[in-house]
Amino acid sequence: QLPDAPYIYFTLVVVHHILTLVGGQISGKVTDSLLSFKGERRGRKWLPILPAMPTKRCFTSAICIDHSLIVTGGSDGSNTVRLTTVEVLDTDTQQWSIASSLPHPFSLAT
Repeated sequence: QLPDAPYIYFTLVVVHHILTLVGGQISGKVTDSLLSFKGERRGRKWLPILPAMPTKRCFTSAICIDHSLIVTGGSDGSNTVRLTTVEVLDTDTQQWSIASSLPHPFSLAT
């Protein structure tokens, strides 16, 4: 069984066979963190294994293809600003890069 997620409004994606929470909100503040699920004998936890995103966001979309985690759109948490940013994490080097922006802002897409 998974432990409770520490955030709301996050996206869940599998990165190299590990469940990972992308962005979200905690106590009304938007986060840039990625938390990965680790199940160990001492307990099951969400841990910050991957580097934080360049942009804080919630209600985002994400997919991991080969060695790239692609995070798109979302919201800045204000409920009025939807994002066009696209960021790509190279999961081998652990480095983020900025890709071309989306033609239109969006959030809540799957």
